[in-house]
Formats: sequence, C-alpha cells, structure tokens
Amino acid sequence: MNSGTCRKSGGPSPLTGMPQVGHSPKTENFVVRAAVARTLSHKERLGDPRVRAAIEKEFKKLTGLGTWDTAEVAEWSDIKRQALAKGEQVILARGFTIVTEKHSEAANPEDRVIKARFVEDGSRLQCGDGSTPVFDTSSDSPVTTTGVRLAVAVGAQPGNKSVVLDATNAFPQVDLTGPATYLLLPDDERPDGWDKYRTPVVRIRKALYGDPRSGHDWTNNVTRKMRAKGYEPVESWPSLYTKNKVLVAVYVDDFTVSGPCQAVDEAVLELCSIFEMGTSEPLSRLLGCTYQCRPVNVDGPDGTKVCQEVTFNMTEFNSQCVQRYMELMDVEEAKLEKRKKLTPALVAHFKEMRKLSCVATPFLDDELERADPEAHDGYLSGSAAAVLMKILWTARVARPELGAAFPPPNSKKTTPRRSLQ
Repeated sequence: MNSGTCRKSGGPSPLTGMPQVGHSPKTENFVVRAAVARTLSHKERLGDPRVRAAIEKEFKKLTGLGTWDTAEVAEWSDIKRQALAKGEQVILARGFTIVTEKHSEAANPEDRVIKARFVEDGSRLQCGDGSTPVFDTSSDSPVTTTGVRLAVAVGAQPGNKSVVLDATNAFPQVDLTGPATYLLLPDDERPDGWDKYRTPVVRIRKALYGDPRSGHDWTNNVTRKMRAKGYEPVESWPSLYTKNKVLVAVYVDDFTVSGPCQAVDEAVLELCSIFEMGTSEPLSRLLGCTYQCRPVNVDGPDGTKVCQEVTFNMTEFNSQCVQRYMELMDVEEAKLEKRKKLTPALVAHFKEMRKLSCVATPFLDDELERADPEAHDGYLSGSAAAVLMKILWTARVARPELGAAFPPPNSKKTTPRRSLQ
C-alpha cells in the first residue's frame, strides 16, 4: 500500500530519509524547462483538428477505463467536511492536458503521431485540511539504460531476437492506492449540468499520470503479475525480469523482450494476457534511439565467425536537439529585443553562439572556446538547460562517454552557468 501523509511542509521521508514528492509554497514559481519530448505550443494546438480529436480520444479512454465516474460528481467542500468529521484524509488534485508529437525526431513526417495525455498536477495536491500530502516514492525505478542495452545484446545473439511492446494506458490499468483523491476537471472538459457546482470533483479510482503514487502502483503491479507468470526480477537490476532464457526490460510502459525466437514469441503472448498491450514489433526504435543490427565477420583464435553488430543511431534525435536550441535562441533574442535590452554586443554574442563547431568527441579544446565567455554570462542558460536534458539522454542511451564532456559543478575552469551558454 502506497500510503501518504499530509504535512504543512515537506522534508525527508521518516522511513527512508530520501527526499519526498510534495509541494512547497517557497518553490511554487520554480520552473524546469526540459525539452525531452516535443510538446506542441498553444499556437500549434489552435485550429488543428488532430489535436482536438486526440484530446477527446484521451478523455473517452480514461472514462472508459474507470479512472473516474462523472456520475459521482460532488462538491469539494462537502467531501472535505465529511472527511474531517470522520477523521479521514482526502486529497484535492488538479489536472491539465499535454499534447505532444511522438517520434518527433523522425525525419519521415509519417512516423510522427499527435498524442494527448491528461495528467494530474502532482505539484499542486492539497489535503482537506489545507496541508500538503507527502508520499514516499523512493522505491520507484524503471529499467536502467544499461539494462536496456543488455536486453539489446541478448537479442543480438545467434538464434535470438528482440521485440518491443507498448503497454497501452499503463497507469490507468491499476487502482490508485493511498488516501481518497478527488479531481477537479478543467472547465472545458466538464459535462453539461455541472454549472450548479462551485468546485465539482470526481474521485480518482485508477492511477493517473502525474500522481506521485502512480509509478509506485504500476511498478508493484508489473512485478506482481510477472512473478505470477514465472518471471523473476534480476537482482540489483530494477524492472528487469527473466524466465526460460528470456529477458524482459520494462521502462514504464515500454517492454523490450529478448531471447530465443520461439521463447520470445511465447513470452509476448503471456505478457499480452496479463497487460493491455499494443502490437509487438521487432526492435528498431526505442526511447529516441534507432537500433540497427547486421552480421559482421570477426576474426578470433578459432577462425572467423559471423557475429551480429548492433548500431545505436541517435542522429535524428540529436539533429532535433540542435534545431530546438536554435529555436529557443530565437525566442530569447526576441524577448530581449522586446524589452529594448538587445545591445549590439548581445547581437554579436547571439550570432557567435549560433555557429556550430565540429570538435573532437567528447571534449571541446581550450583554444576553441568562445571569445569573452563571461561578457554575457547566463543569457542562454535557460535555453541550453532545456536542450541539455536531451543531450544527456543521448549519453545515457547510446554514448555513456559523452557524460565526461560536462564539467562537475565545482569545476574551477568552467562554471555551471558558463557551461549552459
């Protein structure tokens, strides 16, 4: 059971000492911009029939899964009063819709898909007594990228293969545990007849994306069902399971199944019987990386052998990183111009920063550093930080050695702010 407590302020978990998920008034204006996935802007969403269709599909799906029941609408003040009278804990949640372009890094527009996802705003949860709920989420962990590479390597062995499956509606497949949580739906998604309520809410029955408990509930559900089918967790490797020479790596709702061909086919059927899954496909694109496998001749002490070579290709993904950085620079420059702070020196600085230098991987030579790097320190730090998350993802998935290119925070040579220009 993933229980929660309501507190006036956050702090370390009394059970683990780990930081906990919660909301503090002191940090409510703190914003982290991470361009990890391409989210459609408000302008892009307006007038696009695909967007409205995607949003309607999302709400219809969540309602059909029993995530909430609009027939159970109630007034939040009544829910609070009843809970306080019984000494029970209740939580108020708000939500919003995110519209994204899946596989936005793909060069072929036909590979991109418009998706809408309604998420709970986990940073704005509020208990009935006005305090902030705090949950211990330290046990939540998807498979590591090293675990994914291990699964890929297993699938590349002679007689083996790797396939990927997507757990459709992953979190709403499980019940939400912990204190009763009530959702305040957005105005434009409320059914007719709700105008008579001041604060209409419905109880959340299923795990919802954005809720601090959902990942915990989903991970526990996966482990329990996998074990029931004979799959055992690999010790010290989170979300990695094995059975009959088959290795299953679970990254939230993405399942990678590797092993002997026939055993993999049987495993796919088993997984589809316990989870709501999409169609399985041969491993080709996963987590922003394109995997290419081809036979190569390798000379060894026993002669030449034919082996499988796996290439991790993130060219399209990284091209998108560069494009996104250019776009964000345009935005920052326009902001300065609007505020009449775009000096000739800044114009030259932005022009210089748009020059892309070819350097030896993974380090930038000292003589190639930008001229006068302290002159306009920090103007592009926000834009660079947003793209930095994508570049670090490249390092995690396919190029671990690239992590050495980023200086530690206490580096005397390059401060964090300078490194984010």
